[in-house]
Amino acid sequence: MLNRRILRLKAMQALYALEQAQRSNYQLSLDYIHQKFEPNLNSMVIPTAEEVAQKRKLGKELFEANYQNETLEAKSEQAEVDVAVSEAIRIYNTQIQKERRLQKQEMIKKTEGIHDDYLKLLKLLMSLADHSEADYNSRKARQYSKEVIFDSELHFTNNALIQHLVGHKELQDLLIGSNWATSTIKDWFKILREEEFYKKYLTLKTPTFSEDKEFMITLTRDFIMQNDVLDDFFDENDIYWSENRSVLRNMLLKTVKNIEEENIDNELGTKPVELYLLSRNWEDDKEFFEELFQNTVNESLQNEKLIAERLKNWDINRVALTDTLILKMAISEMMHCPSIPVKVSINEYVELAKNYSTPKSKEFVNGILDTVSEYLVNEGQIKKSGRGLLDNQ
Repeated sequence: MLNRRILRLKAMQALYALEQAQRSNYQLSLDYIHQKFEPNLNSMVIPTAEEVAQKRKLGKELFEANYQNETLEAKSEQAEVDVAVSEAIRIYNTQIQKERRLQKQEMIKKTEGIHDDYLKLLKLLMSLADHSEADYNSRKARQYSKEVIFDSELHFTNNALIQHLVGHKELQDLLIGSNWATSTIKDWFKILREEEFYKKYLTLKTPTFSEDKEFMITLTRDFIMQNDVLDDFFDENDIYWSENRSVLRNMLLKTVKNIEEENIDNELGTKPVELYLLSRNWEDDKEFFEELFQNTVNESLQNEKLIAERLKNWDINRVALTDTLILKMAISEMMHCPSIPVKVSINEYVELAKNYSTPKSKEFVNGILDTVSEYLVNEGQIKKSGRGLLDNQ
């Protein structure tokens, strides 16, 4: 299942992408101003190179001073420049609003996609088992083949846990339209057949439920989630595989481990194993997720000022972008999540900096957040309630 540490990471990724988009749009707006003062060679009066350069310089300075406003607040004495800068600001803000909506939507979509990947991995287990039967039938049908084919090769297909998943109506309904490429399954099954745990499984005369389960756990843990060929495939096809891998591994393994004999006892009536959800309460987690993103965006400037005031002889523009985003997120969380203790928030973002930023980020982030949180508490801007009042003991 997802935890909020992963949600914080995904929010940081979305904010990082947004920051890159903002920087790109900033430069595009400057290019627009530059192009607006290209000399018109068809004009009766062609401005000198000095005049063009002066207008471009003035336009650039005006844009830099006003781009974070919705309108041009400080104007020049040249109407032509003011019009160009006003239009550049309008274009910039329109694009930024689109980017904010897009990144927020993508952030949610990618996170909810983890559950789709979990279901697809369950489908992979069944697809491999299904191919084992097809492979058995194909090889047995070779009339002149001298290869000895044992019925034990159907153990995988007949595995009690596989059969339970195949008959799991809710799961099958969720998997409608979800399929693995036949060539991929064929290639991976060839690799699986050479695994020692698979060969050992085929030596069993009639596997017990416990032996079926042990095989499925090993298949999931050591083959699906650990084989280099499969891992490379997932990594190449999903840029978030490496960070989602541990969540998917836990969801998949727990599903297999939770299947008991009582789930498939025909006399007592089958009881479908419970499928894992994205989180225990996705609506609450989603609200936390979206608000963390939105509050960080809305309060970016004021939080940047709080950070800058605590940098000793250091320009905030020289701070690593990931560190700046982590600090802004932490400040927003401390101020807007009354049920989360301050120390918990600080520890979470220090951990984020440790794993995803520069080598010295952990100490830097910890030091800044300690001083900022103390200031905000003293100013009454951090107010906690319920569990948020508990110290992180």
